[in-house]
Amino acid sequence: MNAKLTSRPRLSPRILLIPLLLLLLVAHSAVLAQRDDPENIAPPDTVTIAGTLQMPLGCPGDWNTTCEETMLTYDADSDLWTGCLLYTSPSPRDRTRSRMPSSA
Repeated sequence: MNAKLTSRPRLSPRILLIPLLLLLLVAHSAVLAQRDDPENIAPPDTVTIAGTLQMPLGCPGDWNTTCEETMLTYDADSDLWTGCLLYTSPSPRDRTRSRMPSSA
């Protein structure tokens, strides 16, 4: 009896590449997720409220991250950054004057 050897079908390199890419994608996602873990992020040294409200508060310019007038203070007991900003807003009745907000 003449036995004929049958060969297995060859797997395409592309088919082998797909599981490898999926494995790399899953592993890479886990690494990136760990970067955003709050336990691994160092706390900031300073926190500043920056924006167009800074000049009326006494800063030399807006969007100034070094202005002490809008820097917050760290409270270790509550683990919060706090501050009090007294901001005068223009009166809707007279745009040439400013007044304290009613909550002040």
